[in-house]
Amino acid sequence: MKMNEPHSRRQGAFAIPLDLLFLLLLVPAHMYTGGISFLLVVPLMLYILLAIWHPLTDYVRLPEKFNKTRLVFLVRLGLILIMIATAVVHPTLNNIRTRIISQVDESGYTEAYADIHDGAIQIESALHFLSNEVNPYVANYAHTPLQFYGFSRIEMPTNPAFEHFVYLPGFLLFSYPVFRLFEQHTLPYDQRWIYLAAYVMFAILLPVMVQQPTLKLTLLAGVALNPLLTRPVMIGMNDVVILLLIFLTILTLSQRRLIISAIFLGLACASKQSAGFFLPFYVLLLQQYVPRANRIKETLKLLAIVVGVAVIVIGPFVVWNPRAFFLDVFAYPGGAVAINYPIRGHTLGTILVSLGIIPSALDPFPFWILQISLGLPLLAILMRFQWQRNGIGTTLLVAGIYIFLIGFVSRFFQDNYVGFVIVLILSGICLMAAEGEPFAMHTKVPE
Repeated sequence: MKMNEPHSRRQGAFAIPLDLLFLLLLVPAHMYTGGISFLLVVPLMLYILLAIWHPLTDYVRLPEKFNKTRLVFLVRLGLILIMIATAVVHPTLNNIRTRIISQVDESGYTEAYADIHDGAIQIESALHFLSNEVNPYVANYAHTPLQFYGFSRIEMPTNPAFEHFVYLPGFLLFSYPVFRLFEQHTLPYDQRWIYLAAYVMFAILLPVMVQQPTLKLTLLAGVALNPLLTRPVMIGMNDVVILLLIFLTILTLSQRRLIISAIFLGLACASKQSAGFFLPFYVLLLQQYVPRANRIKETLKLLAIVVGVAVIVIGPFVVWNPRAFFLDVFAYPGGAVAINYPIRGHTLGTILVSLGIIPSALDPFPFWILQISLGLPLLAILMRFQWQRNGIGTTLLVAGIYIFLIGFVSRFFQDNYVGFVIVLILSGICLMAAEGEPFAMHTKVPE
């Protein structure tokens, strides 16, 4: 142990430098996605040299005083941030700029639409409807820029998204103030501003979750440079917002700011249906933080806050038109409308369609039976596993596994959903590996 760094290093311990491994795997994947290769390769080479010159794998935390170890960590952190800015932030900004300067033909089409997801386009259109006091769950999107999008390799009489706005109101809540600000200053609005801001905040948050220097760098490199997360940010998919809210939920919970934690989770549940699957694991995790004397009462109070926040956000749109809201948010993705959301992605459904068991990708199929019959037993198994090791890392791990199963037996489970699950699982593993840290250990319950 170094004399000037008491109790900061484990002698004789061996740890694989996962941060370097992730960078070696992920950085090359970003060299062909619009990043500046020079600003990817040079930082990576410098990172490798620093990792060899002064390894950090033996340190359980950073030394309190500024010294060589702390300097090396900060430089390596800065190099990863440069790679993130080059691989993700720059291409996203470039996509936004391209859309602004691209010529628009008489029909309203621009080639820039090739680099933005139809979900972002529909949310932008929904914000326009909302600013004109039109219910986005009632509005028809056929004459918006969504008209230039469709489902590839699937023959459909019309794009069902013209009639259905599938997103929960949380995204309207987050986006509307920024949208109005852009409108007031006659600036072209792009939904990717919201997702890029969420991505940057998420990347900043990741190293805060653990104390061990190598795990800080591993989380940042392995999660923030995951192409299944970064590509959706570049083209305007919203999963990073939910990840940010979930991580804020668990971070504030670990700090015993229980009410704020519940508010963040309520906002997540009001923004995307998949966030609701995190709720049972959150309730179980609460048992590590609420006082034993009033455990049931405190848990119910916090659960009520989660539900209350979601109701406050969602409620006005339900009251505005209950039938339209239900059809758009639940019936349409569930396959219970005239023209359904197609079966697609990494799901059991695509196998059933290819085998002819389901005649067409547009046909209804009772996936909910599979989700209940498989989901409930797995939920019980995972919650039992979580209870035995009830920490934040375990919670993220089991939630990721559960959401994967539910997605696999649903109508659609696309690349961005896989990326969402991978982030939860990888983060959970890293937090569980942080031995002796409050995020991974059995936290003492207050009396």
